Amino acid sequence: MTWVNGTKYGERFNLDHVASIRMTTGGDSQLFAPDGRSLGVTTDDLDEKLAPLVPAAAGQQVWLVTSFDDGKLEAERRNVVAWKITALDAFPVIAGDAPSSNQFFLAIHPDGSVEQFQGNVWPTIEAAMDDMRRERAARTIKAVP
Repeated sequence: MTWVNGTKYGERFNLDHVASIRMTTGGDSQLFAPDGRSLGVTTDDLDEKLAPLVPAAAGQQVWLVTSFDDGKLEAERRNVVAWKITALDAFPVIAGDAPSSNQFFLAIHPDGSVEQFQGNVWPTIEAAMDDMRRERAARTIKAVP
């Protein structure tokens, strides 16, 4: 069961009861019941809400990297329970809390190498963290007049 917020205060829709969706000229999504009547409008990202989930292989893990305001980076291994498949990519669904805006994932390959979802590959998590720290330090130096 997936719920989305409506544009009216307190309005919520169960997508299990939506038969069709039409995009409005403003980019919102108008939701329709099986009998054709309009249920309402939502601004929620339906591609995200309706993306299929594929179970992860047993024991599959990713590195969850947290980027702090002071420039510090920390990584911890997290279990992947499923993969969310979107039009752009596949994203891990991890056990525990969902990642926040200052966190990102690195995929772990069977040989121990790690990959950022944009395509960067490093031989180890240590090499990835060192490279990202150097990159952050270089950006910080350029930003200082």
